[in-house]
Amino acid sequence: MAGVIVLLAASTPAAAEKVIRIGLIQPLSGGQSVYGRQTQPVIEYLVKTINDAGGIKSMGGAKLELVVADSASQSGQAAREAVRLITLENVDVMMGALLTNDMLAVAQAVEESHTPTISFFAGGSKSQYAFTLGFAYDDGYAASMVDFIKHLKETTDIPVQRVTLAYANYEGGQQINKYLKERLTAMGFTVVSEVALDAKGQDFMVPLLKIKSERPDAVVGLMLHNQLINIMRARHQIKYYDAIFIGSLANSEMKLAQDLSPEVAQEVLPRGVFGMAFYSPTAKIPAVQKLADQLLNEANMGDRFGQLSIPAAQAVRVLQRALEAAGTTDREALTRAIAQVRIPPGDPDLYFPLPDGLSFNEDHLVKNLRSMFTEWVAAPKLEPAVVYPEAVASARPRR
Repeated sequence: MAGVIVLLAASTPAAAEKVIRIGLIQPLSGGQSVYGRQTQPVIEYLVKTINDAGGIKSMGGAKLELVVADSASQSGQAAREAVRLITLENVDVMMGALLTNDMLAVAQAVEESHTPTISFFAGGSKSQYAFTLGFAYDDGYAASMVDFIKHLKETTDIPVQRVTLAYANYEGGQQINKYLKERLTAMGFTVVSEVALDAKGQDFMVPLLKIKSERPDAVVGLMLHNQLINIMRARHQIKYYDAIFIGSLANSEMKLAQDLSPEVAQEVLPRGVFGMAFYSPTAKIPAVQKLADQLLNEANMGDRFGQLSIPAAQAVRVLQRALEAAGTTDREALTRAIAQVRIPPGDPDLYFPLPDGLSFNEDHLVKNLRSMFTEWVAAPKLEPAVVYPEAVASARPRR
């Protein structure tokens, strides 16, 4: 059984004040531990910030308490930890870096106990008590990428008619690929090939040569971090820069440049690498820039801060607003309060680039969630610069 860490930020004896227990299920070990590494410090920092500022005021200054469980990057373990947190730890609400399979795994416990639950990343919700800040596979990942491709075609001279779909060969990558193909075909783009990438593969020269042989204008799809590293190294090896690469958050992660050698990163990344993003040092989103400054300077997160940190921070702010509105930890009331959260444009607690603000659909996904896109630039320093949408962009897409 995974260990439990309880974090309190109270200045008076715990017995003298109301405590709100948050069950936090995190992949702190295993293959998905990067999700835990980039989200755990953010949650701890914001919970302490909220507690230090007086806690939940509608509940008499109730303090937030984290009860942390390690899913070990296994959906079955996430389900077991959910049951334990609900039945033995008596948590009031749950949240965490739960991916889509994890959300499916915990759904029964969440539904039976009526425990309000917030995922940072899942592509959907299967319980009336579960909410997610993640991108839906179709009206999220696929829609964001296709909107950006359409923007390139309409506003730049970058050719994007012929598309190869290259994707991580697991459930999420497969589903996103399916919706990308449907949307691109419907809009008149030509899908010239589809290349499934082994999630555990190391040598990506063969798939890159297959991509090259089809002469696409753009290579589009969800790739995992290790796959993207190997694809970029293969590009460098054969000097293949004919096609641009458009992908998900891994394409915009600063760690990508760190994990490639300086020589490879400087040559490859500025040659048409675009990616979905929640954060960029260049984004014109004051709330995100302030949050990043706090996390990098006050919390000393360093390389633990990245694209994945922003949804975790947004989830904490959603929960804070719901608790203030509900004024209680009654599970039914708190679930209704989460569903009714509205964070307007320009609000200091809105970290997502949503021109209409943040709210939830009836399916408990964020309404009209779309992504920013970045392009790697070499000067004045190597970094992913926001190029879309224009309202928050610092540069125009170029080739």
